[in-house]
Parts: sequence; C-alpha cells; structure tokens
Amino acid sequence: MKRVLKTLKKYSLYYICILAIFIICLFLVNTIPRDKMKNKVTESYMQIKEIKYFVKNLWKTEAIEGWTDNIMINICYSLEPSEPIDSVLLMRRAYTKDISRIIDFDDHQNPVTELSQMLNGENIIYKIHGRYWHGYTVFLKPLLLFFNYNQIKIICTIALIALALAYIILVFRKINKFIPLIIIFSLFAVGYYMAGFSLAYVPVWIIAMVESIVITVRKKMSPIEMFLIGALTSYFDLLITPMITLGIPLITYIFVKEEKVSIKELIIYIVNWGLGYIILWGSKLILAECFTKEGVMEYAKTKIVERSSAVADGEKLTYIAVLKENIQWIKYEMYITLVVSAICVILGIFTKSFKKNLWTYIILALLPFALYFVMKNHSFLHSKFTNKNLVITIMALGIMDYKIIKNTIKKWKGRNREEKTLDEKV
Repeated sequence: MKRVLKTLKKYSLYYICILAIFIICLFLVNTIPRDKMKNKVTESYMQIKEIKYFVKNLWKTEAIEGWTDNIMINICYSLEPSEPIDSVLLMRRAYTKDISRIIDFDDHQNPVTELSQMLNGENIIYKIHGRYWHGYTVFLKPLLLFFNYNQIKIICTIALIALALAYIILVFRKINKFIPLIIIFSLFAVGYYMAGFSLAYVPVWIIAMVESIVITVRKKMSPIEMFLIGALTSYFDLLITPMITLGIPLITYIFVKEEKVSIKELIIYIVNWGLGYIILWGSKLILAECFTKEGVMEYAKTKIVERSSAVADGEKLTYIAVLKENIQWIKYEMYITLVVSAICVILGIFTKSFKKNLWTYIILALLPFALYFVMKNHSFLHSKFTNKNLVITIMALGIMDYKIIKNTIKKWKGRNREEKTLDEKV
C-alpha cells in the first residue's frame, strides 16, 4: 500500500509540474505582439498559397500537409495578448479583436483564404480549436518573428535529418551494424526525408527521435518517462501521427535491451504513455470548459464520436477499407515487409528460432492497426498522414525478421560444430 501511495504521489507531482509548464509556456508565447509577426506571416501566406499538396517521388506520392500548416500559422497569428485566457484555452483561428465575436465550430472555410482576409483586416468568422493544446505555438510563433514558412521548413528539415543521423549512428556504434539499415528503410518508407516540409509532422518526429537517442545512450527507460512522452505528444500533436512517439522509442528500448523486455513490462510502458496522453489532453478540455464559455467539452465529445465512428461522408466504413486507404500510400514497402516477415516467422517456427521474447515486436507492429480500428473515420479521411504510423509496423517486423534469421544462423552453426566434433571423435 505504501508503495502504491508513493507511486501516486510521484505521478501527481510530475503531472502538476508538466501541466504548469504547459500552461506557462502558452501564456508566455501569447505575449508576443501580433504586429511584430505580420511581415513574416504575410510572406508565409504567399508561399503557402503556391504550395503543392502532393509531390511525386520515384514510385510513390508524398502528401504535404499544407492545409494544417496554414491553420497552425493562422492560430499563432490569432493569439491575442490582451485576452490571454481565451487565447490560450480556445486557440482561436482567424480571430481579430476588433471583429464581431462570431463563432463557427464547423470547419468549412479554406484556411488559406482566412489568413488572407485576416492580413487584409476583413470581417471574417473565427473558429475555435480548443480541443487541442496547440503546443507547437511555443516554437512556431517565436520563429515567425524572424523566419517565413519556407525558411522554417528548412530549419525543421535540417533538425530532423540531424536527429535521424545521430540516432542511426548511435545504434550502429553501440548496438548493432544491421539494425540501422532497417531503421533507414522504415523511415524512408513513410517519407521521413520530407517530414520537415509539413510543420504538422515535426513535433512528434522530434519527440520520437530525441527519446530514442536518449534510450540508446542510457540503455534504460522508466514508466514515468513514457508518461511524460505521452503528455508531450498530447501537447504538440493534432491527432496527426501520435503513435510514432510510442512505437519508435519502445522498439528502440527492446533491441537495446536485447529483447529482455517481457510482455508485461511492455504493456506497462504502453499504459503509461496512454495515461500521459489522455490525462493531459483531458486536462486541457477541463480547463477550457471551466474558464471559457464556448462549450469546448461538448464539441470535443462530438468530435470523438465522429472520429471513432464507422461512417465517412455518409458511407459506412469497413475495417478493410480503412486499412487499404492507409496502406496504399506505402503499399510496396508494406507488402515487402509482410511477405518477408511471413517467410521469417515460418522459418523461425520450423527451426525453433522464433523465441518468445520476439512477441514484443509483434505487439508493437499491431499498434497502428489498433488505432485504425478505434479511429476508423479519422484514419480513413486523413490517411495521407495517419499512414505514417505504419513506420512502427515496418520497423518492428524488420527487426524481428533480422533476429529470427540471426537465431537460425546461430543454430545452424552450432549444429555444424556439433557434427564436426562427432566426426573428429569417430
């Protein structure tokens, strides 16, 4: 009982500190005057207006999330220093203090048009995005003081490539020389090399990479660490690719510990991540409901029901349709991974090289599919970015395949050695 109380006290303290930091950071960034950003936001608008939302690369098409990026810049520009509580808790889009207070919870207006109208001082309807923390404003708004959209994308791309290189080199030097190849293939499959071109992707990838680097260096991880990662994900992510911050660090932890991670331990980490995400996300909704009068909680409930429903655009959705919609973006990489994994598992069963500890990789590989099942509507309509969660499946199965092949080779070598010894005795 004392141990339980001690754990609860520890988690409560972490929760209070995290919540306080989240709120303070948002209030601080809200103090930046709008007029100081106008030049760079105007430049950004001109750049976003010309953006190509789909880019053809070799055999596949990559989606550039310019729509969401525009909303992010719009919200940064809409933050009103003279109304700190409403600004921070409601995260209004297309809001100007002098414009009549008209609210639209439906998101039909093109955000590019809205940004243009805002910059021109036109009377427009503003929207509320209070169901998310919008933690990205903490770094995006200060950046918009000095850089435009294209320049920020270059900065983000450099940061992401540097983090990925650091992660891969560390794994190569400290863990294994083959696993980095699997990591490169997995990241390439989901277009990591273009993640910096969509600001919406950047925070979750940074969290995943930084945590994976920390795990590789320290060779250990605690449940409270995953609670913190879940909390940070809810703070920065807009339900774009949240699973990445769960899956990649856990895959890293398992191969760093040489598969000496039990299923029970793995579930504890997953639960802690989930608690961090849900508790901090729920805290945002409660704060918005208590300190504003815009019905954020009710709207959030409506959205949760909608996003988790099996209906999209008036049509009933099947789980198979949701899977097809997501896999189509990376079908060749997924098919290669699934075929190779099927062969390796069969090989592992027949040669008894499939060890029980490899089940942890399979559990992690199934996480994106669990998300697609729970969030059918969202995963179907927004497959252009929800497909990125499949990096977990490709990486987990790829490393599992490598371990099976490695175990099989060891068995064959051991058997050959035994036969050679017997021949020598004879």
